Parts: sequence; C-alpha cells; structure tokens
Amino acid sequence: MDIAPQRHVLVIEDDPALRGLYAELLVDESYRVTLWENPGLDLAEVWGIAPDVILLDLVFGTSDRGWRFLHTLRADERTATLPVVACTGATEFVAMHQSALDELGVRIVAKPFELEALLSALREASGDPAVSPYLPASTPEIAG
Repeated sequence: MDIAPQRHVLVIEDDPALRGLYAELLVDESYRVTLWENPGLDLAEVWGIAPDVILLDLVFGTSDRGWRFLHTLRADERTATLPVVACTGATEFVAMHQSALDELGVRIVAKPFELEALLSALREASGDPAVSPYLPASTPEIAG
C-alpha cells in the first residue's frame, strides 16, 4: 500500500484559541502543522520550513499584516507560487480586495468556517486530492 506524504501547513493566525483549534483539526486530518502568531516579513523562515500550503488570516486586529505578508510572499520568486488559503472574518476587506486576491491565487474561507470547506480549500490549494487516513498524527510545531 502506498502512503501519501504528509502535507505541511503553515498556520499564521493571531488568535491563540483559533491557532489551537486549527492545530487540533489539521493534525486530526493527518497534516503536519507549524503555527505562527504573526506573519514575519523575512521569507527565509518560510522557505526554511517549506510548507506545502499557508493558512493565513489577512487582518490581525486592526492591522493588515496578513495582506502585506501575502504581497511580500508573492514578490519573492522562492515563495511566489506557494499556495495560500486565507481564512478570515474580514468580509468587507475581502470584498474590497477580491480581484487582487483572485490575481494572487488565494482561496478564501470565511470565518466562521465549516471544517469541510477549510479542508477542501487546503486540499485544492496544495494539489492534494485527499489526505491518507493512514498517516500518523503529528504534534504541531510552535514558532514565531
């Protein structure tokens, strides 16, 4: 039996409760998870951990740090094509920037989210049609 490689998700979310929920849900679905509280603008860190997909909040409190991080990510040739799923409650922000998000290739999942919608967006973004149920769960890596 072939076992698919475990997909690695970099979760960037400022809300600690939501970060924990993402970790629990994604590990249960056999993803490898790295958690960041804030998006840094040093892409060497992203490149170093080599995620298959980034789950990103676009707005951190009243700051658009996620949006700025997304632009920095896309401007660097090493990370320009890295799949991004934005899970955000900032519906007005998304509506205002929808065409740019489409151009940047970002999939949007609105908060509050349905688990299957989130998982589907992550699978589509990472090119993974399904995650193998035979992979062992892993412990999330806490960073930044």
